[in-house]
Amino acid sequence: MKERKILSNFALLAVIFIVGLFLINQPAKNLAPENIKYVKIWGQIIKVDLALTKDAQAQGLSGRNGLKEKEGMLFVFDNSDIHSFWMKDMNFPIDIIWLDEAKFSNRYYLAR
Repeated sequence: MKERKILSNFALLAVIFIVGLFLINQPAKNLAPENIKYVKIWGQIIKVDLALTKDAQAQGLSGRNGLKEKEGMLFVFDNSDIHSFWMKDMNFPIDIIWLDEAKFSNRYYLAR
């Protein structure tokens, strides 16, 4: 009886360990390969992380230490409108470029 209890506890711990390893090795939702694209802005190729959902847009670049040169985040909205941004938990300055349906930028904010 005691051996059976020890064996079942060991099996339970093994399952928890395997599930834990699986969860730890999962990529972050915002950084999944399907959310990484390349865009051309003002003649420059930029690697962007797509912020397609409300959660991804709310998270934005918050909590990151920085971006490499020619990297960014592209926020895709359902409607063409004026959208505001806030810099919650930002650790570095950013440039913001607004694009319309024709991918034309007539508004921008450069942090430099």
